[in-house]
Amino acid sequence: MIRHVWLMLMLTSAGCHRPAPAPRVPAPARVDAAQPGLQIPRAIRPPVLEQHDDEALWQHAVTTGPWLEPNSHAPARPYSQARLLWDERHLYLSLYAADQNIVTSGAQPDRFVVHIQPDGPHAPVFAIDIAPTGTVTDLRVVDGAPDGAWHSGAQVAMDMDGTLNDANGEDDEEWVAFVALPWRQMGMQPAAGTRVRVQFERCDVPKDGVKRCGQWAQTVVLAGSPATPAER
Repeated sequence: MIRHVWLMLMLTSAGCHRPAPAPRVPAPARVDAAQPGLQIPRAIRPPVLEQHDDEALWQHAVTTGPWLEPNSHAPARPYSQARLLWDERHLYLSLYAADQNIVTSGAQPDRFVVHIQPDGPHAPVFAIDIAPTGTVTDLRVVDGAPDGAWHSGAQVAMDMDGTLNDANGEDDEEWVAFVALPWRQMGMQPAAGTRVRVQFERCDVPKDGVKRCGQWAQTVVLAGSPATPAER
């Protein structure tokens, strides 16, 4: 019988950084420049991150749909997706991972990799890694040079159906990271129409031992008004 463990944490980057390793900067995912950009709705209110079932807010978010395998561009398995919202203070992310075996140690620990890049020439890339424990590591890359002194100020809450690093071999199911990224830490003043390049990546090693990765990347546009569920 599957044992369910629900983990809920509220963390800030100042209190949960690990000094190493720094976030890996993956190769850029393919972006279709002809697309108009995914419209991110304005949040009707700030989400309560520690309430994973805060559907009164997250039902208004836009979804990425399934992330894709880097080479075949087929939907990646295990399944990953993100939901996005924004307001004047934060970019809000709900990052979902189906996961048969949730691990935080060893050669292939589970994590989400998030890249944010403002629109414009020579804009820095902000890289944020989020582990199933809620641990955040982050890095700013300016003209190819890493800046490990930069901190994202991310607030993170975790929701998990499974057991971390389970030695008994029982199947896990999923984990979700709810994230609030302060715009000010990225030097941005968001407004309706602001364009931002967003990239997500997640790699996983299921119990068959085969590493699989999924990516999603688009230039997104901040919408000027809250969405309703019918507009998603």
